[in-house]
Amino acid sequence: MSKIVIIEDDKGLCESIKKCLDEHTYTYCHDLINSDNEILIKADLIIVDEKLPSGSGVAMVERFRRAKLKMPVLFMTAQATKEIAIQCVNLGVSRFLEKPFSLAKLKEEISSLIIETQVMEIGDSLFLDKGKKVVLQAGSAVNLTATEYKLIELLVANKDKCVEKSELIESIWGKQVHMSENTMDTHLYNLRKKFPEIACRIQNVRNRGYYWQWS
Repeated sequence: MSKIVIIEDDKGLCESIKKCLDEHTYTYCHDLINSDNEILIKADLIIVDEKLPSGSGVAMVERFRRAKLKMPVLFMTAQATKEIAIQCVNLGVSRFLEKPFSLAKLKEEISSLIIETQVMEIGDSLFLDKGKKVVLQAGSAVNLTATEYKLIELLVANKDKCVEKSELIESIWGKQVHMSENTMDTHLYNLRKKFPEIACRIQNVRNRGYYWQWS
């Protein structure tokens, strides 16, 4: 299930878009001020309108890129000027949708972008396929347990942020399971031992947790 954030102040349009996204996690942000960095960081796709109460959609996308957020952006505008189009291209906007548009067209564009983002590079010759829930190394699936895959997916989803051990345990096994942090360490130890290419990416923060090192 993909996480999609819509930054748009027209509540009616947001409700219409939401109907297209019923199979996805959906978050609505009113404008530039109300958009939460924590929400944006974990987004798989962001839909941005050009006209926002607190500024322009272009300014919002510029903010994403300065923060090194690389997720795809679908840009909506009623003013499809050459200047805006050039700005969007320079900012790496994935799709440029001119208003008015049909919901069928919007859903088509979103589906296309989601498919494109199912596979992401997470290291040299190392890819995460969120659709198939596998890690690929040089094109071949790495032999991971379900728990090991979840660990990698969680660390990757949090970019360079340290994920607390307690948060990893809760996300993978749930709140009802009482598991020691030593067990969590054992799972990661085994994963590192099996796959050196993955081991060098998983970094430990003493007495706190782990993070995925991108470079």
